Amino acid sequence: MSFYSKIKTKLIQNELYKDSFWALLGNFFGKGLSYVAGIFVARILGSEDFGEYGLIRNVVISISVFSTFGLGFTSTKLIADLAINDKEQIRYLINDVIKITSIISGIISIAVYILADPISEFALNSVSLKGPLRIVSLWIFFNSISTTQIAILSGLGVYKILAKWSLIIGVFTFSISLLFTSLWNLNGALLALLITQISSWLIYKGLIKNYIRERAFEKGQHKIQVKSIIKFTLPIALQDITYSIFGVVTNLILVHNSNYKEIGLYNAANQISAIVLFFPVVLRNVFLTHFSKMKLKDSKNDFNILKHVFLINFIVTGLPIFLIVVFNTTITSLFGNSYIGLKNVMIINVITVFFLSSINILSQWFLSNDKNWFIFWVKLIRDVLLILVLCFFLGIDFSGSLSISWSMLIVNSVLFLFMIYKINVKKINKY
Repeated sequence: MSFYSKIKTKLIQNELYKDSFWALLGNFFGKGLSYVAGIFVARILGSEDFGEYGLIRNVVISISVFSTFGLGFTSTKLIADLAINDKEQIRYLINDVIKITSIISGIISIAVYILADPISEFALNSVSLKGPLRIVSLWIFFNSISTTQIAILSGLGVYKILAKWSLIIGVFTFSISLLFTSLWNLNGALLALLITQISSWLIYKGLIKNYIRERAFEKGQHKIQVKSIIKFTLPIALQDITYSIFGVVTNLILVHNSNYKEIGLYNAANQISAIVLFFPVVLRNVFLTHFSKMKLKDSKNDFNILKHVFLINFIVTGLPIFLIVVFNTTITSLFGNSYIGLKNVMIINVITVFFLSSINILSQWFLSNDKNWFIFWVKLIRDVLLILVLCFFLGIDFSGSLSISWSMLIVNSVLFLFMIYKINVKKINKY
């Protein structure tokens, strides 16, 4: 057998590489279309309206991250554990995490809808945004449940099925985003987000039901207690709370110390960096699933699998970052003439993606080792530093878009180095 054939056979037989392949394939064509649609939405709306769109979307995403109560990661880990130890309990765990997510996200969604007026007037500094806020308040509910549903399906390991439906959702998102934005501008773009999310929720709900029905799990005693789920997910939820708070604070600082055009520039740059980041984001649950299973099956090889994960991450982020930097002029021209200064912000943002994706990997590794509180504290410190560095750059008259871009790069690179140091200390102590 040739060297190439040996490598090919090894990759096919490796569950980590196989799951990563399907997750990447589905999302490359699926979510990739969503990001491409974002570029066209930015071009249709222009920098100022896209700044409003981006601000609303960023604030609401920050809120919706908290509304999942950390169950996006907790579900994946616990289901991966149960798949080895106690499969009959998976049905009960799924019901519990969906109920918890629905209650929390429902309360938050209603609160945003009711408080749309004061949020628009006093926080976002624009009375005209109260209507769009009411549209996306419903999006919070369905996005939160969909996030938990994806985590459940990831824990179940059905990445091939997820790949197919990701493609279908991506095509639908691309089509409806362009159509609705062309017809109704900002409200149309937000309405497209809502409709897409509701459709995703229905699809994932059906996939989970089919999985449970096909496996025909026996109905044994419900051993899992809701309080044990909450105890495990609490530090993850607190991390999401701080992320939400500091995410909102960051956007508010930009609103009151910059302008919507600068926010539009930053969000346009994020449309490009998100194309790179979505590969490792897609793989987060894949990595967590395999980290968790490895801890239960063969804890001696957990550092070894970490090396494989970093290799995958380097491949899926390194090439896109290189291409974006090389073809930066062509890419920025796609947005139109109103996005002057986009090139520098975009290059800084895509370099930051490498550190963000690496931090995600390390976070999943620590999470699989039950170091939930460690992740909470280091990311809390990261968020505080981000605000301080942002205020520093704004104080020396950097533009709003460059201020937040440089802040993200500096703070996340420092956090990455610190987490690598902790990993090495743990490895030395273990051996």
